[in-house]
Amino acid sequence: MRRILIAVTLLLPSLVMAQTGVLELTPTIGLRQGGGITVNDRAFQNRDVNVDLGTHGSYGVRFGIGLSRRLQLEFLADRQNGQMKDNKGLFGEQPGGFVPILSTSILDFSVTYYHLGLLWHFSPAPNGWYAVVSAGDARLDPRSPLQSVDRFSMALGAGVKVELNESTSLRFEGRFFRTDTGNVPPAVQQFDHKDCYQGGPCTYTYRYRDTLQQTQLSVGYAIRF
Repeated sequence: MRRILIAVTLLLPSLVMAQTGVLELTPTIGLRQGGGITVNDRAFQNRDVNVDLGTHGSYGVRFGIGLSRRLQLEFLADRQNGQMKDNKGLFGEQPGGFVPILSTSILDFSVTYYHLGLLWHFSPAPNGWYAVVSAGDARLDPRSPLQSVDRFSMALGAGVKVELNESTSLRFEGRFFRTDTGNVPPAVQQFDHKDCYQGGPCTYTYRYRDTLQQTQLSVGYAIRF
């Protein structure tokens, strides 16, 4: 999916440059929150716990191609290097038996989006308010025993471009991402411990929820060519 989106993005400029001659490159930084997994604890307690991703920074780039004075085709690549919030020892870092005590690297969880979408300016000027819709690939890469997967995702957003001069603008945006994570096989991890509530072996079962939903606020520096 990522390779297809990148290939399409590389080919489209030659097709539309003759019509509009407007390309826009926007490096961005932002804050992203939301998403997480479920842990079925059958080790020290019999409980099912939702473990959420914390709020973490993100960085990326948007590449826009003008289709008309109001409509823009856009490729987005955006990554978050996050970490799940766990103060209950659900991942074995304490008091579990399969990673070093107090280790937190097992909580690492990165989410990267590769989207192709359409951006609509409410006015024909290159600045002002806009709405955007996009879809593509979400790369989920946890350090927990869950497998890394590529899943289909969609996004809706809105923002504003504040013109600095004829070729640059500041871009402020909010966007909501929704990723289908159903039907991904769970991962089971087990170990022997004298305190297992059912006499052993202790097990943790890690599961993706049916959907991963995230919201993001970002700011970018748009350069028009």
